[in-house]
Amino acid sequence: MHTPTVNTSSLSRPTAGTAARREMASGARAMAPMMVSYLPFGLLLGTAAARCTDPWAAWSGTGLIYGGSSHLTLIEMLRTGSGLWAAVGAALLINARLLVYSSSLMPLWRSARLPIRLLAATVIIDPTWLVASRRAEHGGPTALQRVHFAGAATVLTVGWIAAVTAGMFLRPSGAATAVLGIALPLCLAAILVPHLRMPGGIVAILVAAAVALGTTTMPSGSSTMLAMASAAICGALTSGRSSR
Repeated sequence: MHTPTVNTSSLSRPTAGTAARREMASGARAMAPMMVSYLPFGLLLGTAAARCTDPWAAWSGTGLIYGGSSHLTLIEMLRTGSGLWAAVGAALLINARLLVYSSSLMPLWRSARLPIRLLAATVIIDPTWLVASRRAEHGGPTALQRVHFAGAATVLTVGWIAAVTAGMFLRPSGAATAVLGIALPLCLAAILVPHLRMPGGIVAILVAAAVALGTTTMPSGSSTMLAMASAAICGALTSGRSSR
């Protein structure tokens, strides 16, 4: 009697669906520590939104602006009586760094359909750009790199909105807000330290320190986030030159 043979090698290979799920989980795990570091800033932003005359209008910017430093700057400038266009201009200036991030991720999304590219563009921010850049260093199919990015962006989006919302409802006392203000740079420093061993890492941290010192009059939290954005841009430019 003929016994059918089974190709065991094909059984040992992960299916496309399994590989995608693994990449999604990997991206989520890569983002989780960064999300923890951003929690104090999210709480501070929620507290600032709660002090506005229309808190829910301020809160809606959490997903629309999708940038903590620009969002907080916009809220604080409007709350203190600055003109609308001045506040919007300041927010756009802070978010101008996203053009650099987007251009560096063009190879990842160039072949994707337009709706997918637009969706990805809405969640390109410092931490998602960093996760995508680290994943690109390991190579592999573009489709899996996109799934990795999606996992990271999902964790960041859910965690960020949850943190801002919690800050609105909890409304920390003055003492608690002061503690959050101290914890913010300490937590975000944990993201910068690993870059000391990377090309351009030292330059990036020096730039971050200089920008932080020069923008101390900005709204709470915005100075730190702007410093990190400047560091990311300078580090990317320095790293690009050193790799040529």
